Amino acid sequence: MTRIVRQFLVRARAAMACAVLASAGLLLAAAPAAATPETDCFAFVQGNIPWNYEGAVSWNPGNVSNLCRGTTRAAEPGRCFDRVMQGGINWGGGTQWQWENALNLCKGTNNANNTISCFQGKIAAGVAWQQAIPQCNGSTPPGPTAAENACFNFVQGNIPWSYDGATNWNPSNVANLCRGTTVAAEPGRCFDRVMHGGINWGGGTQWQWQNALDLCKGTNNANNTISCFQGKIGAGSAWQQAISACRT
Repeated sequence: MTRIVRQFLVRARAAMACAVLASAGLLLAAAPAAATPETDCFAFVQGNIPWNYEGAVSWNPGNVSNLCRGTTRAAEPGRCFDRVMQGGINWGGGTQWQWENALNLCKGTNNANNTISCFQGKIAAGVAWQQAIPQCNGSTPPGPTAAENACFNFVQGNIPWSYDGATNWNPSNVANLCRGTTVAAEPGRCFDRVMHGGINWGGGTQWQWQNALDLCKGTNNANNTISCFQGKIGAGSAWQQAISACRT
């Protein structure tokens, strides 16, 4: 008997043995994959918690996964989302939420109460919801530094962002201007001088505010940033290149 024939007979006998055991109910099924807090969270949310105000409980699976990703306590993201959407939590302009914002606040949380209390405290302190959500969601990077917060307060309500004299900024624009600075007054000083101090961008002294913000964001030295820009323009650089070369 050849070696190949012997191997074939061994495999055949093994297959027959498995068939006999299976028919007798003696062959154990493969163990299911172990549950995790994220999979338990998925099951807790999908089909149970409404994602909109029409009461729809059938979620896009990707959205449930996003809500649950990173949690170690299965019920907390769903509890947080449900309370934010249905529990009268004020976001600073009412209690009717965009579901995406509720998801961003609650995703990955391990403590629904702490996340919501953090958010409510920020809103009560006058922080815009766009800032309060990332500051209170533990799965996102830390919120603004003390210097960035001081910069925010220095700019908002004080420095005009337009030539109409409007000082009431979109909070996300102030946050963008201040992000990364360690010297609180410098981004605002830079922006104010660029917009209102006769700084020529190569085609006049009237700036698009977005370009002034782009040049000044995160700076720790307004004078250096502006001098750099003026030097680049004086050397013949286009304003787009000069901004890229001189911003922090």
